[in-house]
Amino acid sequence: MASIDDLEQLLVVARKGTLSAAARELHTSQPSLTRTMQRLEAEFKVSLFDRTSGSVTLNSTGDLAVERARSVVDSYNLMLEDIRKHDAQQKSISITSCAPVPLSVISSIVRRIFPNFSITQSIEPQLDAITDALSSNDAQLTITPHPITGNNTLTVPFMQESLYLAVPTNHILARYDELRFSDFNGYNIVMHPDVGFWISVCREHLPASQLLVQQSDEAFRTVVENSEILYFVTQEARKIAYNRLLRTDSERKFIRILDTDATATFYCSCNTSFNPALKDFVQQLPMLRIDD
Repeated sequence: MASIDDLEQLLVVARKGTLSAAARELHTSQPSLTRTMQRLEAEFKVSLFDRTSGSVTLNSTGDLAVERARSVVDSYNLMLEDIRKHDAQQKSISITSCAPVPLSVISSIVRRIFPNFSITQSIEPQLDAITDALSSNDAQLTITPHPITGNNTLTVPFMQESLYLAVPTNHILARYDELRFSDFNGYNIVMHPDVGFWISVCREHLPASQLLVQQSDEAFRTVVENSEILYFVTQEARKIAYNRLLRTDSERKFIRILDTDATATFYCSCNTSFNPALKDFVQQLPMLRIDD
């Protein structure tokens, strides 16, 4: 019976035009390739080539065999891709989040609950893209600042995060315990990289400010620890390990921002039709400790 390998060799013969050129590309001998073509002819019970003393070329039946072989090989490769992707998804969890802190929290819990799974994570500032990733199963868990609704979608709230403005203790704004965005619109503010959807919130409310987004966490730390420039932080971010306390934190006052948009409730979602095993995890998430 013809194998996929036999059909792939036929495709190379068709593409290269001669058995000798095809044999070189396949790193095999011409006699071995000739035997493969003869095996296909025996299997199909037809002649695929016109043979003369000086050449061997595909005939019209051979051309049809090449067309059908290409369809079979393409279908076979697509089947392999789908099966391998499905198998990988049974052993891995991809998390897409709108912000870094809830991503760190969920990733930590997932690693604890699923120690044998491979975990991949990403930050996506565009909320529509996160919804699309969940519906297509490109992400098995998503984190957004609003519930995701839809058939077979399970969404639960699991944490809140509020923005604070970090100002030097001798700054004019340090006299306040609470502020609104409008109170400091116009000040330059340095931003962490990969803050997700928070950058859109800040740009909307601070049109007169320059938001200086750094290229790395190390660059952010260098700027903040060696200047008196303002920056955003959340109390939640300061509690988790990845966001080490800055050397100059003791010289800053952290002022809560009162605007509604400055506080977000984060929701974790999964598509139960793709990932029924994650349903129990998401349902129990509000009861799990997120500060371990």
